[in-house]
Amino acid sequence: MSVKGKPIFYEPDDLKQARSMLKSHLAAHVPNKKYEGPLQCTVKWFFHNDKKTDGEWRHTKPDTHNLNKLLFNVMSDLGYWVDDARVVSEHIQKF
Repeated sequence: MSVKGKPIFYEPDDLKQARSMLKSHLAAHVPNKKYEGPLQCTVKWFFHNDKKTDGEWRHTKPDTHNLNKLLFNVMSDLGYWVDDARVVSEHIQKF
């Protein structure tokens, strides 16, 4: 399906909720001038889980590249940078 030649993708409710949460938090921190790069990003994802101790690696889904794809898409939509292609280095962790 497409609208005006652009594809429309299905987005599950949990993904919509995650996108909304990221957008509402990051909107307050949009830089006055878009980052032009090259950019290095360090991202740490923390998940609440009573079965694990603090600082323990999370080695289950969601995948780090999927988490960062959502994050970078939201940052692009908000105008953080000229283009997320300017990110030349990523360090991603999840706990």
